[in-house]
Amino acid sequence: MSTWYGSVQIMLPPSSYRHRENQHCNCCFTSTCFSSFRFVSHHNSGRYPTKVVFYFMRGKGTHCGTPCYLEFSPLHVMAEYLEYDWKTRGLIPDADKPILQNQRIDTKVALETLRNVIHSSSDLELKTNFPLDDRTLIKFLNARKYNIETTYKLIQNYYWYRKKHLPLFGNLKIEDCDIKNCITNCLPGVLPSKDRKGRCVLLFLANNWDCTYSLMSIYRTLLFTLEYLLEDHHNQNTGFVVIVDWTEFTFRKTSHFSPSVLKVMVEGLQNCFPARFKGVHFLGQPWYVEAALMVIKPFLNDKIKERIYVHGNNMSVLHEHVHKDILPSDLGGERPSYNPEQWLKMIENGQRII
Repeated sequence: MSTWYGSVQIMLPPSSYRHRENQHCNCCFTSTCFSSFRFVSHHNSGRYPTKVVFYFMRGKGTHCGTPCYLEFSPLHVMAEYLEYDWKTRGLIPDADKPILQNQRIDTKVALETLRNVIHSSSDLELKTNFPLDDRTLIKFLNARKYNIETTYKLIQNYYWYRKKHLPLFGNLKIEDCDIKNCITNCLPGVLPSKDRKGRCVLLFLANNWDCTYSLMSIYRTLLFTLEYLLEDHHNQNTGFVVIVDWTEFTFRKTSHFSPSVLKVMVEGLQNCFPARFKGVHFLGQPWYVEAALMVIKPFLNDKIKERIYVHGNNMSVLHEHVHKDILPSDLGGERPSYNPEQWLKMIENGQRII
């Protein structure tokens, strides 16, 4: 159970937990108290609020009388998903992005430092041609958690990867026929709601590929989709989850898995693109897809390997990672079947996923 206040999501505790601020309080959280958590006020410290006051409500319109103070650093405000530990009365940080108390990332300093690194680089072509506007640099800084050294390396990889594969990035627009066909066939699609950690979920329905367009076209569509989604800085921070449904994917189609294209894809997505992949989930994969994955795995870094999950037909394991409240019914979720036309229309109208 959860509810949103501004940019902070608070996860309500199970019904077995009681309000710890007042030992004499009989207020108990159940599935019926969605509105029982009321924002009262916040105290500012500089640009961001550092203390939020909540009252735990009991019944309709009455509260237990004791406020709960939830404190967080400015860095917490950058995250869309926060989980509260009701025993220690503290925020639980994301394991992938530790939250450091009393530490603020100074974006201006990071931008200035990164620009200086690029200007002092021996790579003359890069520092002459790469755009140095704030929007572009922040996208790369977010991809590498503001580590200047690894951000610069990513920029280098991205620049030369694009130059090496110019046709791959040419006419990367929705008007391109193959890109539109791929999106219409959910290769990939994007779910209309983000997951509980604020991450966009990309969906590939592999069996929809009729092989009238190439694997390279599917890759181009993925790059287009990522570029589009990365215009939103929240997606830069939270990253992406990918679900690939291989159900009824035939052996004959694997003949279109060009090793050279697979190599280009692995190189680009792993080392050269400013996107953070938090999980890649395979469903209904036949043995020949698993064999292809085993061939590719040696070329993946350890972090990516750890984030690839092969579920087969076990939907319940998938739901442990991506809750079914945002998944379509085709994947055992609570939403209607996925409609790719909805995502296509959002792109054409320039809309974003909130």
